[in-house]
Amino acid sequence: MTEYDDLCQAWFEEEPRRIAIDRVLRQLPLNMKEAISAHLAPPMGHAVMPTKLYNAQTAYVELYWPVLDVSGKRTWERCGADNCLRPDNQGIYTFHIGICIEKTRGSLNASMIYFTFTVEAFDDRFVELQIKNLDGLIRIDNVNDPASYRNAAKLAIDRLIADLRNPTTERWSRVPLGFTFAGNS
Repeated sequence: MTEYDDLCQAWFEEEPRRIAIDRVLRQLPLNMKEAISAHLAPPMGHAVMPTKLYNAQTAYVELYWPVLDVSGKRTWERCGADNCLRPDNQGIYTFHIGICIEKTRGSLNASMIYFTFTVEAFDDRFVELQIKNLDGLIRIDNVNDPASYRNAAKLAIDRLIADLRNPTTERWSRVPLGFTFAGNS
């Protein structure tokens, strides 16, 4: 047996695990979006402000990706579940979730908050996430169990609410939440 044969054998023994990891990562943004939406239980139907903004029916919780407009300002565009997990400039996988926050149901007097998940560790059985610029990991213990995603969603939202309610949190640099405001306060 040659070294090439050893290499081929090692690869084919490892390949099913790598395929499973690829599946887990591809499904991760959509699974987290759905778990967060289920946890928040926003109103049924589409959110008015982002639906008008994007000229497409938009749920209260969606997947987004930051883009630069013509003036170099960061804006957000919706992205499909199949292309929302991307490496950042340091090679760390990230995905972004946006949530429409309405003062009154169906009003354009609303805001969008956006937050970034970084994928800190993963395997074919678990994933560890972090909300960018917030301390602490969020672990999905069993990637094949919807309850693990629900637990991760609850922890993520609890951390975001705690951050929003902390009056000492700096709001203008390296904050975990981006936002778009459309309305009067």
